[in-house]
Amino acid sequence: MNMTIESLKAIPGKLKSHRHWILWQLSQGKGQDKPTKIPVSRHGRKINAQAPGNWMSFEEAIRLSEISGLEKGLGFVLSEKLGIMCFDFDGVPNPDTGEIDPDAMDLVSRLNSWTEISQSGKGLHVWIRATRSCGRSRAR
Repeated sequence: MNMTIESLKAIPGKLKSHRHWILWQLSQGKGQDKPTKIPVSRHGRKINAQAPGNWMSFEEAIRLSEISGLEKGLGFVLSEKLGIMCFDFDGVPNPDTGEIDPDAMDLVSRLNSWTEISQSGKGLHVWIRATRSCGRSRAR
């Protein structure tokens, strides 16, 4: 999630109420085409995002991000028991016009839920309630 005042205010209270928040930092590894998000502690040390002991409340994540002085993003860790799913639409804004692909916009409209622009600005995340998990998958 990008951290601007507007984007933080827009996060639904249902997401904010879960203790599933972490901090991340962009890192460009050798041979990588683009930077990747690395889950980090408030000191910038790499952590395991899947370890519940590293998760924190929304308020704590915001506070730690502010006092650390490091450039970080805010992440939400999905888990099977949580009942929340995120659809990740990559490459849907036209890079020249910024317009959203009509097919993607149709799906976003039908999902009828909170949507954010991805960290890269090249995609969308649509957050919905889910009654069961079907695991991690990617559309081909």
